[in-house]
Amino acid sequence: MKEMEDQKTSKTISFMKLREFMRNPDVTPLEKCVIVDLLLYAGSAGEAYPSLDTVGRDLADLRGK
Repeated sequence: MKEMEDQKTSKTISFMKLREFMRNPDVTPLEKCVIVDLLLYAGSAGEAYPSLDTVGRDLADLRGK
């Protein structure tokens, strides 16, 4: 039962950690975009498995290509 609880909590978004990540000057803008893109795919389910091609297209759309 404890293992199931740990799995459940591991899928929640910590907005404090997200804020810390987004404000980290060592993280590039591109890396931040990838994380936000994955979070959008994950939604409330907390899991995201887009292909590299899908993420690449999403990022290309951001760059206007």
